[in-house]
Amino acid sequence: MHRSFLKSVLVIFLLQSVCIKAQNTEATSSDTLVVFEQELTAHTKDLETCTFSSDGKWLATGGWDKNLKLISMDTADFGTIKKTFKGNQSAINKIVFSPNNQYVSTAGKDFVTRVWDIETEEMLFESYENRKEITDIDFTSDSKFILTSSKDGTIRMYDLEYQENNIPAKFIDYKAPILDMEPTKSGKTFVVASTKSVIEVIDVRGRVSMSLSGHKAQVNTVVFSPTKRLLASGSDDNDVIIWKLATKEALSTLSGHKWHISSVSWSYDERYLISTSIGGETILWDAKSGVEITRFQNKITDARSADISPNLKYIAVAGKIPSFTKGAELYKTRLKKIVKKRKSVPTKRNSKRR
Repeated sequence: MHRSFLKSVLVIFLLQSVCIKAQNTEATSSDTLVVFEQELTAHTKDLETCTFSSDGKWLATGGWDKNLKLISMDTADFGTIKKTFKGNQSAINKIVFSPNNQYVSTAGKDFVTRVWDIETEEMLFESYENRKEITDIDFTSDSKFILTSSKDGTIRMYDLEYQENNIPAKFIDYKAPILDMEPTKSGKTFVVASTKSVIEVIDVRGRVSMSLSGHKAQVNTVVFSPTKRLLASGSDDNDVIIWKLATKEALSTLSGHKWHISSVSWSYDERYLISTSIGGETILWDAKSGVEITRFQNKITDARSADISPNLKYIAVAGKIPSFTKGAELYKTRLKKIVKKRKSVPTKRNSKRR
């Protein structure tokens, strides 16, 4: 009886130990999902923006030292500054790669958009029409045109291939400061974020064709998912909202930030969202469920921008760092890319009827 009792106690103890270990693993799994890797000290002043190229070759960073830096993400020279583009006269607050990854464009507080050829490092284009800060830039899908939005209330379109067509430059007058802009899939309408709490969709004449109500303060950022099925917005109300534009439906509200949202970014497979706030924290969300996966912060006290690499292995965050060294912070993730299985094509032998 005594041995049987001791044996039972031992089994119970072992089971409890296993359960406690499993609970601890589950509790800490989200904390170790994103781990700080290194500070990419490429700049002399604080950053405003960072973004990965769609081929995963480059991480571009820019900010108050006016320089655009391209940092290699290739295994051989990982984290090395390979190219520096100068010419901006004030802080860079937006960087975008062309869909074909041949060009990179900057815009910001000097009211000018610039486009460079990545390989030759030649400046291909400069715009001088805006009267206030440029808040967003987007290439068209064929990489032949570039769109800009500005706090002067205009959306402008430039022909990069035939620049004589830009005299005079085509523009849409929204008549209110634009904080962010996204062209819709048709390219004939534009989603606009402004000092209003309402997101508006306007046509090429500046007329409002749709409104999305849900935020309680000004909307700072709007961004489509890669397939443009969904729209995410971030606001001064500290929330991120995921919308289905076709039905004007707010699918989920992501609450968790304690400070104003400064940026929102999608993963290339649309499974994840990353949001930053002026409080310094970055949050990784499950885009489908709207559940917070994990939050992280290293030295950055004011996070301005974040992006996730196409292979989901890295997250870069740009912002203000209270130290002499300045640069984007790079985090390593344990996120796994979903590989779609190819459908097997039956051979002629298998497809014959028997």
